[in-house]
Amino acid sequence: MSTSFPKIESIYRWKGEVETATEWLLLIKTTTEVIDRVREALNELHSYEIPECIEIAVEAGGGAYLDWIGESVR
Repeated sequence: MSTSFPKIESIYRWKGEVETATEWLLLIKTTTEVIDRVREALNELHSYEIPECIEIAVEAGGGAYLDWIGESVR
């Protein structure tokens, strides 16, 4: 499952230069069992040479919700 947020204006340093770009933040909810496949797909499909992919581990949550996530990404 994924959620896209409104576009954002990013300012960052790339290859020694300060760059500005309009970007979209994408949040993907998945499980640790498939995160490597998600990361591989992002690297393959994204137009950036090095796309940002940050994993935020969920250490606790509602049992029913976490079960639903697990069932949804099979």
